[in-house]
Amino acid sequence: TVVAIVGSHRAGKSTIMNLLTKRNMRGFGVGHYMDPQTHGLWMRIREHPRDPSLKVVLIDTEGLDAPHVTQFYNWALSALTVLISNFFIYQSKGSIDSAATDRLDVILRVAEQIGHDTRSDSADKPSFLWLLRDHQLNMRKAPRQEMMEKLDSAAQSSLKRCFADADCFPLPRPVENDERFREMESL
Repeated sequence: TVVAIVGSHRAGKSTIMNLLTKRNMRGFGVGHYMDPQTHGLWMRIREHPRDPSLKVVLIDTEGLDAPHVTQFYNWALSALTVLISNFFIYQSKGSIDSAATDRLDVILRVAEQIGHDTRSDSADKPSFLWLLRDHQLNMRKAPRQEMMEKLDSAAQSSLKRCFADADCFPLPRPVENDERFREMESL
């Protein structure tokens, strides 16, 4: 099983992936400076939590819109991640806004062009999760339903063609103040 995450730079993707490695905050590089810590794709392998005979590959990616990186590189890296994953996490901060939906739409279009007709069987397609970090607003409907309503029809169709299933999960900010946030690795 391959679990991969894509999203903006400096948004906590590495922290999420570290939490998936037996809740240990060390492993994927994290930092509290402006410069990105992850470049390209970083991988870690761990035992499956329910079946030790199986392995899970966790893939952390360089953040979208990282300084000195072209948009083509961002989209190609994201599309490659979609194509090699069994479980694809798209992370954004706050609410589902037009910038995040536009970014997802480009990732899906590039993934479709690269992997056209290679995953026609739904069993071969990955699952999709939109992870809303630091989400503080109430949702009027179930997160999955809100996600689908915020996507235009073309993005909804692409999502259905690229993924076996799709969901959305809001996460509140893990701590209240900035000081505790910087100390989160040691909490």
